[in-house]
Amino acid sequence: MEETKSEVSVDPKKAKKVRMHYFGILVGLILLFSGYTSILVLQSSINIKEGLGSQMMTITYIVTFLSSFFISPLFIRVVGVKKALMLGELGYVLYVAANFYPSPAVLYIAGVLGGLSESIYWIPVGIIYVHYGMKYHRYTGRPAEQCVAEFAGLLLGLFVINQIIGNLFSFVVLHLFPPNSTATINTTIRTTDDQFLYCGANDCQDPNVTTAHIDQYVPTNPVALYV
Repeated sequence: MEETKSEVSVDPKKAKKVRMHYFGILVGLILLFSGYTSILVLQSSINIKEGLGSQMMTITYIVTFLSSFFISPLFIRVVGVKKALMLGELGYVLYVAANFYPSPAVLYIAGVLGGLSESIYWIPVGIIYVHYGMKYHRYTGRPAEQCVAEFAGLLLGLFVINQIIGNLFSFVVLHLFPPNSTATINTTIRTTDDQFLYCGANDCQDPNVTTAHIDQYVPTNPVALYV
């Protein structure tokens, strides 16, 4: 990471501009992932029927794993870092928007799209903090390794904030908004000693036990979830 002295041109104004530009990118990252993280955390709750939410998440992670090896390097080489970053952001937005129409086909496609976005987004992010760290080194004269490490730390620190915000959204959605229906459902369930064999370590999700409870589940108000 070392540069020659001729490449260092100390300019406090330009250094400040580089720092502000980098913070602008990080703010965009926080806003993007706050929504994405909150949807991801709630996925198995808002799309509970037939385990659709869990299936969508599984597809997302499998596609992320596979495309990281076979697609991302070639894709970024072809389209470039900036376009890859923008396309990754667009993919995340579409992933969130797909939850407005939670049909199996839409959510499965969104799961694939989310996985592809995950794999192509983080490579440009890693390049960006190195790029801005080197520019900051050029305009401050500080050691390049120190500047890059500082910008990497800012990225990690501010990225953690999105997880805090996302979990706050989840808390608000689950605890502060009423469900869609206020009707009281009364159900009589006959139990036998055999059903208690499925508790604790012996739990195997006996359909006779779980179905009655799942049928009574009412998802939270969709407006609260997506706004």
